[in-house]
Amino acid sequence: MIVIHITNMLRYSFRSKDTILPTSIAPPRPSLFNLENIGEQLGLGKRKIDGSAKGIRMPNPIVEGVKNASAYTKWSWSILFIFAWMTYWGWRQCSYYAVSTSLACNGDMCKLSYQTAGWKTSEINLHRAQLLNTEQIRINRSGDLVDVSKYRGRDRRNYGFSYTLVYSLPYEEGESTVTAVMSKYNINRQRARSQHSKLKYYIEGTSPKLTVRESREVTVGGVMAIVFGLFCMLITCLVGQFSDPVSPIRRRSSVSGMERHISRRARQ
Repeated sequence: MIVIHITNMLRYSFRSKDTILPTSIAPPRPSLFNLENIGEQLGLGKRKIDGSAKGIRMPNPIVEGVKNASAYTKWSWSILFIFAWMTYWGWRQCSYYAVSTSLACNGDMCKLSYQTAGWKTSEINLHRAQLLNTEQIRINRSGDLVDVSKYRGRDRRNYGFSYTLVYSLPYEEGESTVTAVMSKYNINRQRARSQHSKLKYYIEGTSPKLTVRESREVTVGGVMAIVFGLFCMLITCLVGQFSDPVSPIRRRSSVSGMERHISRRARQ
């Protein structure tokens, strides 16, 4: 035994230090993917995955929801959007074509304000002495002054009531007289007479203050669009479908998966 042991020691002592026994070489581990060319192996093209989150692309949930939604849900959302846009259009129509004329006086100073279609406004500062006269008039549908003395009966009733304000503006060459129609749309006879009397009393100096305002803030088309749009939006909200219902099979599978997760946690 001692001879065999010495022989083995001498045999290993003469072996080179770089020599490795075949049995000491570890076999290479089998790899499923090559990280440098993993993009080609996955069918994504020549991409290299560096281990960061830059290569992760999550689908947009809104786009996926629209793609997977049923036809009834898509039509419900589309119809609701159309009627909401109609309501907004009606409100904008009323706001765009709103017109007003106002005269506010305190003491001897007055401010005449105009608002025309298209959100255009203008103001003129006047003194009491510049206010010359006021008259009751009849106007047509365009707001122009009409002489109704030549009309009788039914033809005369086709024209509306309004009143005017006559004032002067100074220029370098002299003064210019301006006649402003305070209301370019029809107001009833009683209101026209009342506003005319208030303006006349202030011009004559009887009244120390004055505030008259004539405005039209809505249009027929705008009001109809708002009412019809709101009504149809309400009907669409009551009848339409805005999310797809979960099928019983999917609900049952999700409940069973949750139960399995709870039981697994309980065993741990």
